[in-house]
Amino acid sequence: MNADLDMRWFAATTLPRQELVAAENLKAQSFEFLLPRLRVTKRHARRVVQAIDPLFPGYIFIRMDPTVTAWRSINGTRGIGHLVMSGDRPLPARPGVVETIVDSVGPDGTVKFADPIQPGARVRLVSGPFADVLGEVVSLDARGRVNLLLSLFGMSVYAEAKRNNLVAA
Repeated sequence: MNADLDMRWFAATTLPRQELVAAENLKAQSFEFLLPRLRVTKRHARRVVQAIDPLFPGYIFIRMDPTVTAWRSINGTRGIGHLVMSGDRPLPARPGVVETIVDSVGPDGTVKFADPIQPGARVRLVSGPFADVLGEVVSLDARGRVNLLLSLFGMSVYAEAKRNNLVAA
């Protein structure tokens, strides 16, 4: 039996704004964990600042096999509130959920979400005079404008739309 196959991801709550403290202490105890973080832009004191915040504030994920891991020690770890439980056993995350987040973590340790609206993508307009018309993304600009090639009346027509007026087809 491969012990790695029995490893599952479990969620633990953290104390308020103590995610990094929990991560450091789990690391010191040699637990495998994931603290997914996200780059955000915040307004503070009339300034715009860049920050890295937890993707799920108040939670951290721990990978373990509860049949062989001394998991009760996690509840006593500095920064941790408690493991999310189902009765008297830790509740595992659904298979594939945390693994998908792990695969989305970039080299800088932050989660990167892929935008389906990229050049070459098929899209559908959701508002305006051409609502429900299908098209192909030609290019995007930094202002949120998208150049499209629309299929109208059997012809291809170039058009421009706002990014938030499109969905992946």
